[in-house]
Amino acid sequence: MSQLSESKRMEELVSSYHSSGQTQKDFAKAHGLTEGKLHYWIKKLSVPLE
Repeated sequence: MSQLSESKRMEELVSSYHSSGQTQKDFAKAHGLTEGKLHYWIKKLSVPLE
């Protein structure tokens, strides 16, 4: 998977996570991610780019 498609996929998953009402642990498990990877992308995508 290219970096661009991985980034786009994670943007979509983070958006889904925010509207899911699930814990990071439960959401990650349901989507085949590690909790650490989900947490990383949530933090990365919440920082505005300069």
